[in-house]
Amino acid sequence: MSLRRGVFFDRVFAILLLVVAAAVGVPAGAEERPTEAFNQGVALYEAGDYRAAERAFATVIGDPELGALAAFNLGRAARQRGDWAAAEHWWRLAQRQARAERLQRLIATRLDELQQGRPALTGYLQAGIGYDSNLTLDNARAFSGDGDSFLDLFGHAAWQARGSRGDGVSAQGSLYHRGYASEGNFDFTDVALDVLAERTVRRSQLGYGLGVGALSRGIGGVDGRAEGQLQGRWHSPGRGWLLARYRLRAHRGGNGQDYLDGVEHRLRLGFQDRAGALRWMAYYQIEHHDRDDWSDENAFISYSPLRQRLGARVTWQGVPSWSLTVRPEWVYAEYRDRHVVDDDRQRRDDTRYRLDLTAIHQPAGRAWRLGVQLRFESIDDLRIDWQERELETYTARRTEVSLLVDRSF
Repeated sequence: MSLRRGVFFDRVFAILLLVVAAAVGVPAGAEERPTEAFNQGVALYEAGDYRAAERAFATVIGDPELGALAAFNLGRAARQRGDWAAAEHWWRLAQRQARAERLQRLIATRLDELQQGRPALTGYLQAGIGYDSNLTLDNARAFSGDGDSFLDLFGHAAWQARGSRGDGVSAQGSLYHRGYASEGNFDFTDVALDVLAERTVRRSQLGYGLGVGALSRGIGGVDGRAEGQLQGRWHSPGRGWLLARYRLRAHRGGNGQDYLDGVEHRLRLGFQDRAGALRWMAYYQIEHHDRDDWSDENAFISYSPLRQRLGARVTWQGVPSWSLTVRPEWVYAEYRDRHVVDDDRQRRDDTRYRLDLTAIHQPAGRAWRLGVQLRFESIDDLRIDWQERELETYTARRTEVSLLVDRSF
């Protein structure tokens, strides 16, 4: 009798387990699912459906027996899609989890191949000429009537180099100069050096870095800067990367003026992915500036905006020798100075809309590229007209066209 009662209670307990599993969404036979999901990932990989394979392998990452092998296959699928960063991410995770010596050797071989295919030092040299339709951003509805845009030709040159080590540390240096044909006050040169250290932790890449730079303008003076940053990238297999970055930047020098020194905070959140010939990224950024402002007995002008940016970058490379990049951006800034004109008290702000189009042609087997860049910009700036003693929206329209040639190394 006791035996039958024990069997009866065992059956009741099993039924209760199935009921609880169904209630919490755990399917029956869940203990067999890691193997099933892994085998499904292998079948999808062999069929060429790499994104679906990544999603299947990702469900096995935490499994003590198959987790390392699943991470290795995630790297293989990412490499097949051309996402080298994701491939390295998953292979390094597999390297830390693998216990079998054979798998460790295989992962080490893949990472060596990846490093050999990636030069220790990469970069480019670039030069170009361009045309600016409204250099001084003259008002489209100027006080005197139609306005008088200042047109100018410009030349620009750039250099950038990036070096990396196998331990996740990289350094990047850059130099950019733009000179205008007939208005030297708008010339500028920017130089920067940044060092970044990254480490892979499960599905994420965490990093921190330091940087220094200087901006010299033709109007006089140098704005020096130093910054620190924290960043993270989280990979969702088969879907893309979630991005976050925080920067703290200190300015000193103020371009030779008695203001503009101070600090700024920047926080950017974004998402990036690629699908075949299409790569894209969308982002939101908020900036808080705390800079020394300008004032005298009659006026106060703030250089400390709270600025927001919303933008995207989409690159299409449908044929091997051509690529097209589209980059729209919306920028809104609100300053902390308020103006009172005829009992009307408003905070100064401005809104900018930008659209950048870039087409690049790289002949097969050549290290140099040819490109054309277009920029369309619209600015609506709420400011004060001291002559008319009123607030008005200052509107400017600007178009830039430039041709460039660069050589990579």
